[in-house]
Amino acid sequence: MSAGSGPGRRLHRRDRFGRRGRAVLSAVVVALLALLAVDVRLVAFPDRAGLPGHADVLFVLGPHDTGRIADALRLMDAGLADELVVSTPTHGSLLDPAPSTAFCTAEHPYPVTCFVPEPSTTRGEAAQLARWRAERGWGTVIVLTARPHVSRTRYIMGQCGGGPVTVLSYDGGMNPPRWARQFAYQGVAFVKAAVMGPCR
Repeated sequence: MSAGSGPGRRLHRRDRFGRRGRAVLSAVVVALLALLAVDVRLVAFPDRAGLPGHADVLFVLGPHDTGRIADALRLMDAGLADELVVSTPTHGSLLDPAPSTAFCTAEHPYPVTCFVPEPSTTRGEAAQLARWRAERGWGTVIVLTARPHVSRTRYIMGQCGGGPVTVLSYDGGMNPPRWARQFAYQGVAFVKAAVMGPCR
């Protein structure tokens, strides 16, 4: 048997590969924990905007579930904005799969515009906002969305919304299973938004 072979040599090689494998695994775990911490920070604890001064429009992102619309109408009744615009995609949410659009045609002391975004995504909503800003001369815009969506909304509006916005959060309807789903969904969707970049 040669000096460089034998059980001792094989054990040393396995131990070296074992240490390297443990180091790689440790690095992966640390990286995943760091990503999870960032995800939780952005989704569960976004930077909160206080109520701004009067705005030209309150722009509500879909889906138009009952709680979100009630919050939007409350803000409008308090005089937050001159006009209400609501995204009413063809799909609802898990909480409200087939939300009503009766508020779109009901009488209000302010103009109400409902629209179906194309595509039916936050990016599609932001692109529509940019078009209407140019056409209608809106300067100050407040966007209302669910809290897990606030950070991604700010990013996409910055890429596609045609100007600065203030993002307010609607906090209703969340429980632990829904938070878990949002952590997974919003993290992946944020990466997709970053890859897609600005609207053309």
